[in-house]
Amino acid sequence: MSPLLMPKHPSMKSVHFDTLAQDYGAVNFRAVLSRYIAEFNYPNISQSRVGQESLLTHIPFTSVPVYFKARFWDDDFPRFQNSNNYDVVHCRPAYVSTRNVPIPGRFDTVLVNSGHDLYSHNAKDHRIARARVIFSIPDFAHGIFKGDRPVPKYLVYVEWFTAFTNPDPNHGMYRVSPLIRNGSRVASIIPLSNIRRSAHLFPVFGAVADRSWTADNVLDQCSKFYVNNFSDRHMYGIIY
Repeated sequence: MSPLLMPKHPSMKSVHFDTLAQDYGAVNFRAVLSRYIAEFNYPNISQSRVGQESLLTHIPFTSVPVYFKARFWDDDFPRFQNSNNYDVVHCRPAYVSTRNVPIPGRFDTVLVNSGHDLYSHNAKDHRIARARVIFSIPDFAHGIFKGDRPVPKYLVYVEWFTAFTNPDPNHGMYRVSPLIRNGSRVASIIPLSNIRRSAHLFPVFGAVADRSWTADNVLDQCSKFYVNNFSDRHMYGIIY
């Protein structure tokens, strides 16, 4: 069974970069994509050189096909569940249902593998991120990538959280925060295959819970979270 199951066709055939910023929260999509292309084309140069090359990168398109969900099968750790039970990651903007009911957007948090050992069961080989856009590079534009390496079929725009440090000594959960640089959330584009699975976070409430937080806005308004190690056996096996 494949560890990744994707729809045959994209959920949206063409979404403009401006719409990705406004509706999906991928506010720096063009710049982050330019950096990903530069890193792909010049894998051995310094980060400062990557920044320079990204400024020179020409992107011959202004929209991409987008997928609202990806399904992952956690086949590297025993799970006593139905064999058709995939872990699902959602990246969908707000919309109005057929019954004219507003449905809030959903952009799930995920556990990302560093890429060095895809089946690592060490927390330090992983980071938490929030997936904003699952997309593909248009076929006609694959010429912007150099070398013989295959271009990943599916990519993800993610916003990073801080790295794992030491778990809480009482309950064993790691605390993370959105990674901020110069007042903005740090974002990257990564291959979808680097995502290990979904991740469940819950806020660090403190002495008094903020009553304005809801399931739909807490990831945007809260600044500190615990990573739920106990959501299922697979998550427990990876990061506990």
